[in-house]
Amino acid sequence: MLTSRPVSIHCSAALGRRLLLPLLAGLVLLVGSCGGEIGTYDVSTLEVARYRYLLDPDDELVHVVVEVLNTGPDLVEGSVVVVAGIGRNGEKRGESRTRVDRLASGERRVCSTSFINRARLATVDISIEPVPQEERKR
Repeated sequence: MLTSRPVSIHCSAALGRRLLLPLLAGLVLLVGSCGGEIGTYDVSTLEVARYRYLLDPDDELVHVVVEVLNTGPDLVEGSVVVVAGIGRNGEKRGESRTRVDRLASGERRVCSTSFINRARLATVDISIEPVPQEERKR
């Protein structure tokens, strides 16, 4: 014949609390220690949303402000905004490279650069390139 003994609810609740708190603390540490979102180096989803440049014949520097937009669903770990000065005959006359790190989906980032105006420039050309392989995070 089986007999059952009543279990004290107070005792089992206290035991549950003692086990639950370390379990929750461990879970928080585990989630917090994850390295965060891992992104891609594919820059095909990045676009130049807008830009402004100043070509002043009295200033030896060309000043450029560029806004980059991530239109894709993934985080882009790193990219390089390349601004090249273009001469009156279409020749490249100077270049500036600015790195943009960790651009989230839908995020806009403004970067500015300047470079020496070595000749009479007609315009600037702006492009976005991936970070070189040797500069990427391991």
